[in-house]
Amino acid sequence: MTDFQSFRNAVLEDEDLQNEVMSIVNTTAANGSGLGDGIATLAKY
Repeated sequence: MTDFQSFRNAVLEDEDLQNEVMSIVNTTAANGSGLGDGIATLAKY
């Protein structure tokens, strides 16, 4: 299983993690940053 698939499965199974992911994506979009910056932030968790 790829790292992305593992991450995806973890997110789908954990509502708190879903909220965290969406918060980071929304903040990144609101700040005008690229999605890559949001993904880099997620990688820190």
